[in-house]
Amino acid sequence: MADIPEHELDIKIDEITEDITKVLSDIGWQSWGAAALYVLFGFIIAGFVSTLAGKILAKYTSAHYTQIFKRVLYYAIIIISVILALTTLQLNMKVLGIATILTLAIGFASQTAVSNIISGLFLVFERPFVVGDIIEYEKVYGELLAIDLLSIKIRTFENTMIRIPNEILLKTPFFNLSKFPIRRLETEIRIGLDEDLDKIKKVLFDLARKNPLVLESPAPQLLFEEFNETAIVFHYAVWLKTSVYYTLKHQIPVDLQQAFRENGIKMPVMIFRFNTKDGQNNVT
Repeated sequence: MADIPEHELDIKIDEITEDITKVLSDIGWQSWGAAALYVLFGFIIAGFVSTLAGKILAKYTSAHYTQIFKRVLYYAIIIISVILALTTLQLNMKVLGIATILTLAIGFASQTAVSNIISGLFLVFERPFVVGDIIEYEKVYGELLAIDLLSIKIRTFENTMIRIPNEILLKTPFFNLSKFPIRRLETEIRIGLDEDLDKIKKVLFDLARKNPLVLESPAPQLLFEEFNETAIVFHYAVWLKTSVYYTLKHQIPVDLQQAFRENGIKMPVMIFRFNTKDGQNNVT
């Protein structure tokens, strides 16, 4: 196979610049104006049409698929408007080819953006979560607002927004707290060593039975954890609908304290140990 001269393979920067400058200088202001209008109206139409389509689709499908379709439709209209603008400018194939090469080079140079886009596609089609789910990521809790090309957006319970890049989310563990319709709520209970365990068990199970938010099946559980110097440690576990999890999480401690007081059950005094500077183990 004959060798191809190196000068035929090289694309010199000055030649590229000269070609592009020459072509752009030959374009009249009318063409520039028409191209700008195509792009401007493209953005306006994309926003209007995608919003309208989203409202219609919301009646027939989930918020997750509605948002995906809206974004695909939005970017498709933008791309079409840009193509029409380029057609209006009547750029020749050589300049378009050079522009494409430069665009690809920039794309490959920003590998983080490309990685985030690919990761976002995996998240969309794998569906570990959908819009509206409650997500926990590195001790951050909140509602999933959007799955975008580069990141997801979460609204925390303090009504702040957090943006997490798709690539990071795909590589690290996260928790979907609303994926399943029911959840188990566990509360740690420390009982004095001299308390009647049968009585405590009856009080706890009666408390679960009387609470309308607690499910009968799966049944409540009292799970032994350990004996220590001051208490017997249990985990009191009840099942409930995911939608009322946080309501019951804050209600259970209050109900437990009241039930124990009414039945004369004393909670143990906690003992904390710490090391002083002189190395002695003190108790408080």
